[in-house]
Amino acid sequence: MKYHYLNLPQTITFTNGNTITITYDARGRKMKKTVTQSGNTTTKEYRSSFEFAGSNLEAYYHEEGIDTTKSRRSFGK
Repeated sequence: MKYHYLNLPQTITFTNGNTITITYDARGRKMKKTVTQSGNTTTKEYRSSFEFAGSNLEAYYHEEGIDTTKSRRSFGK
């Protein structure tokens, strides 16, 4: 496991070769997570309280919990 300068996990490498890489802003807020598993790569981006996979909104985080979209609607960036 490799850590970010704010002591946050930056790269996690598993024994099978799979990896998780997380990018943070200067305040330590998660901006992007890239997962490589069996040669396939998926990326999630985080903006404010929103989680996106590409241009698809996947979740909205708020004080009462998480709202997720079941019908993968596309939103502009």
